[in-house]
Amino acid sequence: MTAASPGASTIGPGFGAASAVRPLGAGRFAVEADPTWLQGPGAFGGLVAAWLVRAMEAEVAEPAGASAAGPERPLRALSVVFCAPVRPGPAEVTVEVLRAGLGVSFLAAALRRRDRLLAHATATFGRARPEVVDDAPPSMPAVPPAAALPRWAPAVGLPVYCQHVGHARCVGQEIVSGPAAEAALGGWTWFLEPTPDDAASRVALLDAWPPALFVRLTRPWPVGTVSMHCALVGPPAPAVPPGTPLLVLARSRATRAGFSEEEGALWAPDGRLLATSHQVIAVHAEP
Repeated sequence: MTAASPGASTIGPGFGAASAVRPLGAGRFAVEADPTWLQGPGAFGGLVAAWLVRAMEAEVAEPAGASAAGPERPLRALSVVFCAPVRPGPAEVTVEVLRAGLGVSFLAAALRRRDRLLAHATATFGRARPEVVDDAPPSMPAVPPAAALPRWAPAVGLPVYCQHVGHARCVGQEIVSGPAAEAALGGWTWFLEPTPDDAASRVALLDAWPPALFVRLTRPWPVGTVSMHCALVGPPAPAVPPGTPLLVLARSRATRAGFSEEEGALWAPDGRLLATSHQVIAVHAEP
């Protein structure tokens, strides 16, 4: 099977259903952590971030005085801290609108289970503004197309949630075959169940590869993202067709005192830069 075959069967709900939030009223939303979406003891971090995005999107509204005919406010920036594993089962997201101006809205969201904080996010949503800088678009790195690459299946295995995600590696050496000269990893990535392209799915795909530091290791190691910041720099439209592989590239410049930093980028097949990320990853004690 090649990376151009996104419709492989999976067990459990696809990303669309798994990332759904159910309104409870008064800024509260119910979510369900499905056991087929685990990464270690808790839910895949990209899925957790997607719940927070979807809940905040549902609470974004045009304030009084804004033009009703104006464009919607898409997500522009997201910062998430992952406080504890989200184990399988129900949980609840609460959303607070910090401020809604004429052009920009600032929101916060907290994911809890029985009053225990599991994750927290702040986000900026903004209407499009006039272009004032003739900024040349960045160039996507030259890599083989997804259809020319085999589906990635490393010998060490991947987390449970990867049964829902396809990978086709084209940057960096094989994981845990290090030490590599550079901590870089990435390739084409897609949800096996065709999923509409939106802010939540872009944020999740940015987190869908193992940490880049894994190319410098010689065996698997327990790690966990503790914070993630995403900037959705590409225009929300045109969206790519559901199931289209997107290019995810990540590089780590330093791992010190048990924490690794990592910068990531998400590209559309037509070369548009869609989003960037910066993560801080905790490297746990020796397994």
